[in-house]
Amino acid sequence: MLTVAKLIECVERHRATIWPVLDKIEYRPSGILPSEALIFCCLAQSQCVEEAIESGRRFGYSTDCFASVFPLGVVSVDSQSESHGDTDARLKKRHGSGVMLIKDDGAIRIPQLAACHAGHIAVLLDGPKGPAALDVVDKIIDKVVFAAIHDLSQRCETPGGSQPNASRAMARRLYPDVLFTDAPEITEAYGHLDERAWKGTYGSRSELTACGSTLGIFCGGHWRS
Repeated sequence: MLTVAKLIECVERHRATIWPVLDKIEYRPSGILPSEALIFCCLAQSQCVEEAIESGRRFGYSTDCFASVFPLGVVSVDSQSESHGDTDARLKKRHGSGVMLIKDDGAIRIPQLAACHAGHIAVLLDGPKGPAALDVVDKIIDKVVFAAIHDLSQRCETPGGSQPNASRAMARRLYPDVLFTDAPEITEAYGHLDERAWKGTYGSRSELTACGSTLGIFCGGHWRS
């Protein structure tokens, strides 16, 4: 079981080698935050994960981070790949064979990839989201070291404002041991790393994350305690 204390211990153990790599990568919006990239990569390194698989690429920030850290790179699935031409070209130029870019529906392709790559892999789901992402987790959880779903913040936007995030409640109900990265101890320790993500656009980090961001982390069948 992964606890907040164990997560922080893990990040502190690997931060000195991983953060200097991530710190050089230009942040791009509409993806995970720098602190979330650090947490994902440190957990992976502590578990000897060699390859990341992600669904949802947009501007490629997480793809860039994972290709820079994981020994075997990253497999990135996105159903809108043709609209990311500049992003994909930049990623291929920077990482070459370290990135495999696939145009497909992540809800279908990620379980297939997890079956083929079963073992020391970690998966990030940033599309599909919500219940569809949880359905993917259910299909892959026994084949991966861990999986993470993005945008499991406490609240989500609605046309009239915001409301409690039903997907977060569902994740907690289905997986009682899920860990959310907006725990106060985690944001206190690493939230300052996200300044580049909110400064100039939002008034604060809390404004940025009020109805978005936050990883839900699910330990899989290959997780080593």
